[in-house]
Amino acid sequence: MKNIDNDLFLRKNQLEGTMYVEFKYSSAEKEFWNEDSYYINNDIFEYLLDVFEKSKADFSMFGENYFSFEEVDNLINCLKK
Repeated sequence: MKNIDNDLFLRKNQLEGTMYVEFKYSSAEKEFWNEDSYYINNDIFEYLLDVFEKSKADFSMFGENYFSFEEVDNLINCLKK
């Protein structure tokens, strides 16, 4: 991920508490709390939830979601709007 907005996306060492949505790579070794993942505060993510749900038909707020490259492109376009 290039040009990540540092005010929106956090790294693990910046977290305070546990209410975060984790964005991890498919190669991640652990199920949760990976060092190289990006995190968004859950309260902020709730504002973006509608966009995620529209960009992926089977999106789940409470489970792992796997995005194809096409779905990521769709998500990025939706977030830009």
